[in-house]
Amino acid sequence: MTAPRPDTPPANADRRLRHSLRQALEQAPDEGQQALQARLLAQWRQQQAAAPAPHGPLAVLQAGWRQHPLLCKSALLALTVAGLLLVKPWVRPDAGMDELLQPDVLSLMTMGEL
Repeated sequence: MTAPRPDTPPANADRRLRHSLRQALEQAPDEGQQALQARLLAQWRQQQAAAPAPHGPLAVLQAGWRQHPLLCKSALLALTVAGLLLVKPWVRPDAGMDELLQPDVLSLMTMGEL
């Protein structure tokens, strides 16, 4: 289960915003673009203030992933590599390979006696 995106308004909010923009354009086309932008910003702030922001560790991780995807992917890769390196010591080594890697066997091989 994932938390909803904090920047995604509900589906009906989009329709309401479009409707209010159409009404604003029909009512006062002579007000100018600055007044329309101010009203639109006020409506947007009011809508954002009404929507509660999700809380909890999952919401924090999702917000971090959306804002810094490269950093999160790098951290995930580093954690995976660290996990693999920690698992490596518990894997049983090959007995034959250990025997060949003994210092006396290697010295005999380098001198050509083995």
